[in-house]
Amino acid sequence: MPWDAPAAAAVAPVAAGGGGGGAAVPDAKLGSFLQELDATEKADSVWTNVTQIDRLTKPGSKYLNLNPYEVLQIEPGMDPAAQKKHVRKLQFLVHPDRNRDSPELSKKAFEAVGEAKRMLEDEDKMSFINKVLDEAKEKTKFMVAEKRGQARKSGEKKILEDSPSAYIALYKKNSKMLFAEYAKRKETLENEQAEAKTKNEAAKAEAFAKRKRDSDEKEKWESGMGGRIDGWRDFKKPKKKKKGSAGLGFLKPPKLKTEKRDTTSKR
Repeated sequence: MPWDAPAAAAVAPVAAGGGGGGAAVPDAKLGSFLQELDATEKADSVWTNVTQIDRLTKPGSKYLNLNPYEVLQIEPGMDPAAQKKHVRKLQFLVHPDRNRDSPELSKKAFEAVGEAKRMLEDEDKMSFINKVLDEAKEKTKFMVAEKRGQARKSGEKKILEDSPSAYIALYKKNSKMLFAEYAKRKETLENEQAEAKTKNEAAKAEAFAKRKRDSDEKEKWESGMGGRIDGWRDFKKPKKKKKGSAGLGFLKPPKLKTEKRDTTSKR
C-alpha cells in the first residue's frame, strides 16, 4: 500500500530521544533492511497488471485482502473522486478480459477488488475494519514502546522502528495478524454453529423417525384389535359337546345285568 507522508505521520510517531523498538540494530543491518523494505514497497506500488494480480493473489492474500485500504491501495479519507478513479484503474488492470494468459488468478484478483469496493460502501463492515486498524495502531505503539525501553537499558540508540518505513511495516504486519485472528475466530464460530445445526437436524430427524415408528406400531395394533377381541370371545365361549363322541365313556364301569333264577327247578 503506497503510504504518503501524511499517512505515515498518522501511524508512525516521531522517534523520541533516539530510542527504538526491540533490540538495537547496527547501522549497516538497518540500512540493508530499509533498502529491502523500500524495494518491496516500490514493487507493490508498480501499477501493471502482473504486479497487481500477484499482490492480490500471493500467499497470505486471504487475510491481507480483508483490509479494503490495502486491497485498493488507497488511504482513509481520500478524496472520493480520486478514490473512484483509482479503483477503476485497478479494476481495469486486473480484469480477466485483459489477462487471458492467467484467467484464474486475474479472476481472483478482480473479485478481491470488487469485494473491497463493496466493503467501503458498507458502514457496518467499515466500522469493524476501522476498529481493527485502530487496535493495530495501539498494538504497534505498545510494542515499540517496550522495545525502546529495552534498548535504553542496553544503552543502544537505534532500532528498526525508528524509521517510518519500518514502523509502518510493523503496523501493517499487526493489522494483517489481527484481521487473520478475527477471520479465524469467525470461521471457528461458523463451523461450531454448522456442527450444532447438523446435530440438531439429526436429532430432529431421529425424533421424527421414532414418532413415525410409534405411530405405525400403534396403527398396526389398533387395526388388529378387532380380530383379537373376536378370538378372545371365541376362546371364552363354552363349546357344545358333539353327540356320539366318546368323551370319557371308556372310563365308565359296565352295566350290571340282573341274574334271573329258574323257580321251576326241582328241589
